[in-house]
Amino acid sequence: MMLFQNALFYEKHTGETFIAHTLGAEFQLTSFDEDIPSAKVLNGSVLLVINGMYYLSHTDQSDSVGPTDFHLETRSIVVHDTDNGGTINILKTDNIGIYYQKQ
Repeated sequence: MMLFQNALFYEKHTGETFIAHTLGAEFQLTSFDEDIPSAKVLNGSVLLVINGMYYLSHTDQSDSVGPTDFHLETRSIVVHDTDNGGTINILKTDNIGIYYQKQ
């Protein structure tokens, strides 16, 4: 059973809100209710926009290997920097929009 069938969530972040990650910058998604610990981001549903430009991932968005701009983890998105197959290094002044569905 899907808990959030067809619901689209949006979160706005800035370059100041990321957590350092070995592949680049990690953004925690905050719209999860801790009362539902099994909820996670639906693989394939993530759309990442940075400063008005769309960025790409693998079809399997949890795949972090090889060239990709981002991948998803259970409740976060990791933007790969240019040293790790991505095409952007996050700056403090960047505006990040993340659209996704939950499952």
